[in-house]
Amino acid sequence: MFLRKIYNQTYLIIPIICINFYALICLFFVSNKFYYDFEVFYNAGRQVFLDPAHLYDVIGFYYMPNFAILFAVSFSLMPFIVSYYLWFFVNYISAIFFIIEFNKVLNLMDIKKKSHRFLFLIIISNGMLVYHNFFFNQSKYLVGLILLVIVRRELVYKETNGEFTKDIKYFMINYGLFIFILGLAPYFIFLLIIYFIYDIRNKEELKNKNLIVVSIIVFMFIFQNFLFIIYPSLIFEFINGFFFPVERETLMIFYLQEFISVSSTIIFLFTIIIIIILSVITLLLVLNKSLEIHEKFSYFSLGYLFFGMFSTYGHGVILLAFILLLFTPHMDQKAKATEFIKSNKIFLIGLISIAGLFFVPFSYTAYRHFPLLKVYPFSLFFLLRWIFFLSIMTISLIVLKLSDRSKESLLNE
Repeated sequence: MFLRKIYNQTYLIIPIICINFYALICLFFVSNKFYYDFEVFYNAGRQVFLDPAHLYDVIGFYYMPNFAILFAVSFSLMPFIVSYYLWFFVNYISAIFFIIEFNKVLNLMDIKKKSHRFLFLIIISNGMLVYHNFFFNQSKYLVGLILLVIVRRELVYKETNGEFTKDIKYFMINYGLFIFILGLAPYFIFLLIIYFIYDIRNKEELKNKNLIVVSIIVFMFIFQNFLFIIYPSLIFEFINGFFFPVERETLMIFYLQEFISVSSTIIFLFTIIIIIILSVITLLLVLNKSLEIHEKFSYFSLGYLFFGMFSTYGHGVILLAFILLLFTPHMDQKAKATEFIKSNKIFLIGLISIAGLFFVPFSYTAYRHFPLLKVYPFSLFFLLRWIFFLSIMTISLIVLKLSDRSKESLLNE
């Protein structure tokens, strides 16, 4: 009986084992620990007690005060190395639950067969993107986990046909979590706008509830980021952080940054243009009433993957996971065995391209192991690796969407 239960959960156990594999490699076999990202978090936490008015004097800290406060009352109170491994454990647990939560979301999206869900889970649990997050001991899995929890709660609400009411507790949890992850990923403010407008109701009898939602957002933001109230100058220093790509020498779009070098003025202009583009994408998604919240998040992730200049590669595990959700409606779940491959050719090509994005390494990793990649014409193909997989992914998704539309029009006729 026990072995049967284990066998039935194999589709979930294997991806979790993969996560363990990458975590263990970074924990025990990578001798040159890369502390930079964590060191920024740790120092920001200490700065809260030393001099909070100069929080953004901590080099590399572009986050909201709530993240620094989290470290101030926990990890920054411990010795650096102890704190490092504790935070690594938080990331590891977040990655495990990220897989589990993604599985729940797939199930709620009517991907009922475990073997079908396995196709998605095995992709998001492998590759250089997974390794990257553990190697740099970042916070991306925690952000992704919380976003998936919010989406899952919305899907459960939808599935019950509104049988339960979104009460104050529901809003407090969802918006409290959302404000928290903005501290770790401020550029996801666009997602909060999308979610807030999605949650707002236009009906007359629900106006009071809308006011409650607005009040909860304001309260949660002030409660978690009270340093902005005490030291208003921090607001401007934080906003200035949105332009941190200007400090770099390369264009901070991950698929271009290795071979496009421009001046800081050009990068500044690009940053302005990118913020405008992301704002337009957000507006279009807000205006589209036919999309569910997970679809809006997924389309924004697609836009952000192409136009984001703020740690796009690092957030790849989140962005690509949500982009995968765009492929779910196009899978022929009735087909079996070889017929499944035949009827899902474009769908599978799209999934393989996303898997490719998960596995493609950065140049400093690839060149160390494969010096031949520096030699022309191999160097050219290597530099275009991101664009190659991104193009296949996008074309596959467009073809699937057009195919579904043509099928719908034929049925209507």
